[in-house]
Amino acid sequence: MSSFNAPRVPVFVSLPLLAVLFVANAASLVMQLLAGRYLAPYVGSSIETWTCIIGVFLTGIAIGNALGGRIADRRPNTKTLAAILLVAALCTAWFVGLHRLLDATNLDQTMGLGVRIVVLAIVFCLPGAITFSFATPLTIKLLLPDVGNAGRIAGFVFALSTLGCLLGNYVTGFWLLASFPLDQITWWVTGILIALAVACYLMNWHKDQTLSTTPSTTKSSESVPQSDLLGFRKQPSRAFAVVFLASFCGMSLELSGMRVLAPTLGVSLYSWTGIIGVMLAGTVLGNYTGGILADRGATVGIQRILTIFFPILMAAIAPVLVRCGFPNSALGNAIAFDKLLHVPEVDGWFSYNPTVLVRIAGAVLGWLCIRFAIKNDPKPYGRALNLLLFGGFLAAIFSHMFVHSLANIIENEKLLDLPKTSLGSAFIYILGFVVGALITLALFYDVNRKPLSFQPNSILGACLLLAAAMCVGVIILQIVFNRVNNLFEVFNAPDIVTRVLAWTFALFFLPMFALGTISPQVIRLTIRDVGSAGRTAGTVYAWSTTGAIVGTFVTGYFLIDLLGTGRILMILAILLTVVAVIVGQQWKTVVLLFAASIVGIGSFVGIIFYGGRPNDSELVYYEETKYFLIAVRHEQDPPVGRGSNYRFMSLDQLIHSFVNVEDPDYLGYEHEMIQAEFIHQARVASKEPARTLVIGGGGYTFPRYVNSTMPEVLQDVVEIDPGVTEAAHVAMGYPRDTRAKSYHMDGRQFIRERAPAGHYDVVIQDAVNDLSVPYHLMTKEYFAHVKKSLKQDGVFLLTLIDSIDRGELWAAAFRTMQAEFPYVYMLQPFEVIDRKSRIVYVIYGSTQPLNEEKLFSAVQQFRLPGTEQTKPLVTKTIPANVLQEALDNKKPIVLTDQYAPVDNLMLNIFRLRVEDFDKDPKKP
Repeated sequence: MSSFNAPRVPVFVSLPLLAVLFVANAASLVMQLLAGRYLAPYVGSSIETWTCIIGVFLTGIAIGNALGGRIADRRPNTKTLAAILLVAALCTAWFVGLHRLLDATNLDQTMGLGVRIVVLAIVFCLPGAITFSFATPLTIKLLLPDVGNAGRIAGFVFALSTLGCLLGNYVTGFWLLASFPLDQITWWVTGILIALAVACYLMNWHKDQTLSTTPSTTKSSESVPQSDLLGFRKQPSRAFAVVFLASFCGMSLELSGMRVLAPTLGVSLYSWTGIIGVMLAGTVLGNYTGGILADRGATVGIQRILTIFFPILMAAIAPVLVRCGFPNSALGNAIAFDKLLHVPEVDGWFSYNPTVLVRIAGAVLGWLCIRFAIKNDPKPYGRALNLLLFGGFLAAIFSHMFVHSLANIIENEKLLDLPKTSLGSAFIYILGFVVGALITLALFYDVNRKPLSFQPNSILGACLLLAAAMCVGVIILQIVFNRVNNLFEVFNAPDIVTRVLAWTFALFFLPMFALGTISPQVIRLTIRDVGSAGRTAGTVYAWSTTGAIVGTFVTGYFLIDLLGTGRILMILAILLTVVAVIVGQQWKTVVLLFAASIVGIGSFVGIIFYGGRPNDSELVYYEETKYFLIAVRHEQDPPVGRGSNYRFMSLDQLIHSFVNVEDPDYLGYEHEMIQAEFIHQARVASKEPARTLVIGGGGYTFPRYVNSTMPEVLQDVVEIDPGVTEAAHVAMGYPRDTRAKSYHMDGRQFIRERAPAGHYDVVIQDAVNDLSVPYHLMTKEYFAHVKKSLKQDGVFLLTLIDSIDRGELWAAAFRTMQAEFPYVYMLQPFEVIDRKSRIVYVIYGSTQPLNEEKLFSAVQQFRLPGTEQTKPLVTKTIPANVLQEALDNKKPIVLTDQYAPVDNLMLNIFRLRVEDFDKDPKKP
C-alpha cells in the first residue's frame, strides 16, 4: 500500500486521545509537586529531598516509557489506555493512604534519614511515575500512520505532554496549593483519572496494524534523505547517547537555573514554579519544532520557528520600543512594564492599560513581517531584502541599549541626553537600522549562492550548537539585564510573578527550546517501521529521561557545590558543542565550524578564568553552595563608637546577619535582642544550665553572643547548610572551639527525631528561606513537636518578616500557634506600632503567660561587660486589641501539613520588598 494513501486516525479518535494525554500529564505534574508536601513531615525539605523526588519521578518515567513502548506495540488500543489510567488513579490515591499510615505508625523513623529519603520517595512516587509514562508511547503508536510522519507525531505528542505538565505546574504552584488541602487535590486528580479511564474504555478503538511502513510524501522544498547517515538505525546506542546527553544538560540547566536566579529573585514557591514552567514551555515548543525539522527539513522548520518567535519577541519588546521612541509623550509615559499579567477593565481599556494594546500591536506587526519575508524569499533579490530588514530590525531594537551603554562608558552627557527626546530617539532608531542592515547585507549576502540543502545530521548538530551557545548566553544575559534594567523595567517589576516570568523566560527559554528539538529528530532518524514505532519512541524517551535522572543527581548533589553555576553552564556548553560537531560534521560548513569554535573555546576559557566572584572591594567572603549564594561584606556605615570591623552576611537576596568581628556582644538586628532577653530569663530561672535550641544559624551572630555573654548556657544550633556554618567561622568571627553544637540537617527532622522531650528552656526559630519560612516549619503538627521538646515553662520564639496590614503570614502563624500553645503574643523591639512597613516580628508561644516584670527583672541582673550599667528591656508586646483588630481583617487560616500556602501568603511582602529595597538596600 502506498504510504500516501495510508488511512489516517479519525478526528473523533485523535482529539480525545490527545485530550486524555494532556490531562494525564497535567495530573502527573500535580502529583509530583504534591509529593514534596506529603514527604516533608518525614524527610524535611532539603535539596537532597527534592533531588531524590525529581530523580525518582524521572526514573519512573524512564521505566514507564521503555515498558510502555512494548505494551504499545502489542496492545495498541484505547482499552489498554483505560487500564493505564485506572492504575494511575490507584497510584494517586496511594499518596493519601501511605501518608495516613506513616502518620499513625511513625514507621519512617525505623530508617536513617539518608535511607528514608530514598525509600519514601520510591514508595510514594515510583509506581505513579511509571504508570503515567505508559501513556506517551501508546499515544504515539495509536496516532502514527507511517514512518514519514514519525518526527511530527512524536514531536507533537511530546509537546502536548509537556504542555500538560506546564499547566499542572502553574495551576498547582499558583492556585491549588494556595486554596485546597493536599488530600482534597489528590482525590480530585484520582476522580479525573477514573473518568478518563471510563471514557477510553467506552471509545474502544484499535490501531490498524496494516498501515504502511514507508515514509509519506512531505510538502517541503527540501527532500529529507532517508539514508541512515548517523547510524542510528543500525546502532541505536548512538541515538540513545545523544538524547541522554541532551536531557542531562537540560536537567542540569534547570537545577543550576534556580541557583542563578536566587540572588536576583530569592527562593520561593514562585521562583521554583517559574523555573520549572519555563523549562516545560521551552520543551513544548522545542518538541513541536523538532518534529517539523525532522520530517520537513530546515527551511520549513526555520520558517515555523520564526513565525512562532518573532511575534512573541515583538510583543515582549514593543512597550520598550514605544517608550524609548516617544520618551516624553503621553503614550510613552503611560506604558507600565509591570503590567504583563494585568487584565484591564473592559471600559477605558486604552486609558487604564495601553501596555496590553501595544503588545498586541507588536505581535501583529511581527507576524505580518514574518509572513512577508517568507513569501518574499523565493523572489529575485528576496533574500537580500530579507537580510536587510532582519539586520535593520535587530540593530534598531538594541540601538538604545548600545547608545546608553556607550554614553556611560565614555561619560558623555550629550550622548546620554540624546534618547530623552523623541527626535533624538528617532535618530538612534534610524541610524541603528541603517547600520545593522548594511552590515548584515555585506556579511551574509551572496548573489551567486545556491539554496542550502541541509542533511538531517546537520540540522540536529545545529540545534545542539544553539543549545550550547544559549547556555553561555544565560550568564551574559543575566549580566546585561542587571545593568540595563532601567530600559527593561519588567525585570525589576514589583509584582513577584511578573518578575519571575520575565527573568526565567529571558534567560532559560531559548536553551530549553533548542534542547527540546532533539528527541523528535532522534526518534525520526531511529524508527525503522511503524511496527516498532512504539518500542523505539519509548526506548528513546526512556534514555532521554535517564539522562535527566543522572543530570538531577549529579548536579544537585555534587556539581553546584563543587563548581558553581557559572562553570556548570560553561561545561554544559562544551559538552553540547562537542556532540554538535560530531553529529553535525560541522567541519564541512565554515559558518557552523566558526560558531562551534567560538562557543567551545569561549566556554573553555571561561571555566579557567570565571570565578563568579564580583569585583567588590567590600567583599570579604563569597561562596556558592547547593542552598545559597553566601556573601560577606564590610559594613560601610558601622555604628559610631564601637569599632570599625563590622560585616554583614547575605544569603541569596536576604541580608541575614550583622556582626562586629571585634565585639561578640554586639547583636546586629533588634529582634535578636528580644531573643537574648528570654535566654537571660531562662538562665536566671533555671537551677541547672539553661538549654536553648536555635533553628537557623545564619551568620551565627546570636549563638556567638550567647557563647560570649552566657557561656554556661548550652546551645544546639540547627543549620541546614554546612557552607553557611563555615562562612560564619571564616568571615563572621564565630569561633570553632565553642560549647554550642551545630547540626546540619532540616529543622523539622531535628525537632521530630533528635530533640528530647521536655529538654529545652527556649526554642528560637530564625529559619528563613528568603523572606518566608519553609512551609513545613510553620504547621500545627510541627508546632506540636516543638511544644513537646520544651520544658513545662519553656518558650518558643518564632521569627517572621511581615507587615501587619499588608501581610498575611503572621496572622496564619499566630492562629496556628494558638492551636498548640495557650499563651501567644506578638513581640517587636519598638514602642511605636508600625502596621504598614515590613518588619521582623517575634511570636511568643508557651504554656505560661508572658510576665514582663519577670523578664525585666532577669534582664536587670545582666550587666554590660566592664560597666555597672543595667540593660534596658527591649521586648515590647503589641497590645491585644490592636492585634485582634488586625486579625479580624485576615483570613482565618490555620496552617497544617495538609494546607500550608506560606509563599502565597507572602506575595504582598515580596512586592513590598521591591519598594523597600529602593529606599534601603540593607533592609532584611
